[in-house]
Amino acid sequence: MMARRIASLFVPHYSLFLITLALFTLLDALLTVVGLRVGLTELNPIVTQWGLHSWILFRILFVACLIAVFITGYYLCREYSPTGLQILGAILFLLNAFIGSVVFSSLISIYLQLHAVM
Repeated sequence: MMARRIASLFVPHYSLFLITLALFTLLDALLTVVGLRVGLTELNPIVTQWGLHSWILFRILFVACLIAVFITGYYLCREYSPTGLQILGAILFLLNAFIGSVVFSSLISIYLQLHAVM
């Protein structure tokens, strides 16, 4: 009963979650560039193997595909499975929480790097 109430909170905010996911992903790509410019070391080995431009292009294409899948899933679940709609909303919320924590830690790292330089 309680889980159903909590899951139903995610459904009305579905488009807001999609917009937030897109903005956080673009902000993460921007912070990757800024972090490398101020002297931080990139821990993701794919960024160093592929190069920064390829990585950013991949991230933008990946988030576009994610949004397309979530929009298609929304329409399918709205028609055939209301429980699936709640699960999709919860997954989007968790993705936003994860990418938000990555963006926050990037901002803190850049701030500390710049503060240490001054």
